[in-house]
Amino acid sequence: MGVSPELLAQWESAAEEKANAAGLSSLRGQRSQFTDEQIAFVNASWRAYSEKRRKVRFQAFMKKLRAAWKDTNWLLPCPSTKTVQDMLLANGIRLPQAKKVSLPSSEKIKRYFPNAQVLLDGKEVEVLYKDQVYHFCLEFSKDLACDQIGAEAVGLTEDYHLVKEAFTRHCQEHGLPLAALVDNRSANRPLEIELGKYGRILIYARPYRPQSRGPIEQEFGLFEKTLSRIEIKGQSDQEIAMSIVDVLARMYLRLRNQTPRCSTCPMTPEKLMQYQPSELESQRAYQALTRERERRREQQERALKISAEQAELIEGIVKEQRLTGDRLLLKKSLRHVELAAIREAERRFFVASQKDTFDPAKRSMAYFCRIAFNVQKERDRQRREQIARRRYGLDQAARKVRSERQSEIERRRAQQHQQRHPHEAMRQSFEVYRALPESFRAHTGLWKPLLDRAAEAIMRHRNHGHRQQLIDRVRLTILAQSQARLELRYEFLNLIEKRLQELGLNIAKSVTPN
Repeated sequence: MGVSPELLAQWESAAEEKANAAGLSSLRGQRSQFTDEQIAFVNASWRAYSEKRRKVRFQAFMKKLRAAWKDTNWLLPCPSTKTVQDMLLANGIRLPQAKKVSLPSSEKIKRYFPNAQVLLDGKEVEVLYKDQVYHFCLEFSKDLACDQIGAEAVGLTEDYHLVKEAFTRHCQEHGLPLAALVDNRSANRPLEIELGKYGRILIYARPYRPQSRGPIEQEFGLFEKTLSRIEIKGQSDQEIAMSIVDVLARMYLRLRNQTPRCSTCPMTPEKLMQYQPSELESQRAYQALTRERERRREQQERALKISAEQAELIEGIVKEQRLTGDRLLLKKSLRHVELAAIREAERRFFVASQKDTFDPAKRSMAYFCRIAFNVQKERDRQRREQIARRRYGLDQAARKVRSERQSEIERRRAQQHQQRHPHEAMRQSFEVYRALPESFRAHTGLWKPLLDRAAEAIMRHRNHGHRQQLIDRVRLTILAQSQARLELRYEFLNLIEKRLQELGLNIAKSVTPN
């Protein structure tokens, strides 16, 4: 249509101001189109469907409901999935499922000189022995600059101890790197404390972003392609099978590290790994890594959209409760949480921290953030439940609210109809005027309210041509009342013109200040 969203927003706000000025509250989103019988039908269908099944899928229930809805004689279409969920929530039959909340990701990585950054990742390996499959985890450490695999470790699962073993072997062979990149998992959090003792940096790989771990994932692919599946024949047990995997991994590392990087460069990753940077070069690389991290943090703080009140509240909670962790990460996580939910989370955290059984390790920002998320979920569920109960609840209070809302909608429809067709109100007023005795017409005002509302509806139109059309239509309607005397019809027309002139003078006085 060529109408901008800003202009539509202005029209909408003007309409709301006009309705509020007239004493009418907005009914947007409050219109109820489903009856109590239809709501009860949905509830009964859900009970009958869920009682017969151990695991209920909501989309499958919607298919059954749509098929059953077609067999009824209702003209309204079947309610949507959101409406059905609100109906079930309003009557306490089914609670909504909470969405998972993910924390913000960490920064990207860059390549510097050898042994500046090491990448750690693991891969599951299967060993077949006597028709039984054993599962192990193979952990590699790879340098990002010279492309050498520094160390390896084999364990049952990819936990913190396996990562630490691979990292320790790498440090024993090549020295302590400036930074290490690992998976963004809670099992790797203690490694940050180990690196912090030596002033090193731990970088977490971004979730759903395999590019940062691409170099080491390629090595795992070559490892599987070279050795395929490991099959052990003979007498052995779990420890022997794990040692065989360790030997094969070491063999692969030796062969791979002694292979030149390309056909034109004779240097191998093993020779490049022997490079010893100077003290000044190492210091510059470490400062560059630190500056890059601080620069990204400043950019994220500037781009973070959070109110001053919420930022002050979070800072106060961190100081009073002595929380440990990253403040920027905490603000990012709580930027969509309401202030009331944060205050309630602070109260719950304070109550829990005063108990003798409280673990001091839980005095962290991550633990407080999870409490705030749970409080916000409760508030959202309660708010949605209240709205659904007002719209689709079958209790007495909800039915009263819907009845009042329906009455208000009908009143507004009648008012709009009267504004669009004022001649009908004039005709009703004339019928009352004609039915009264002649001696009572001048002393009673039973016919005046309808005439006044119709006259105000006519004078409310700003277009003079449209206003004149409505006046002409009123005249024709009154003159068409052939059951009344002609003198009575003209007498009532004079009353209408007099009332219109009075309203016109009042409008003129209100428009022109002089």
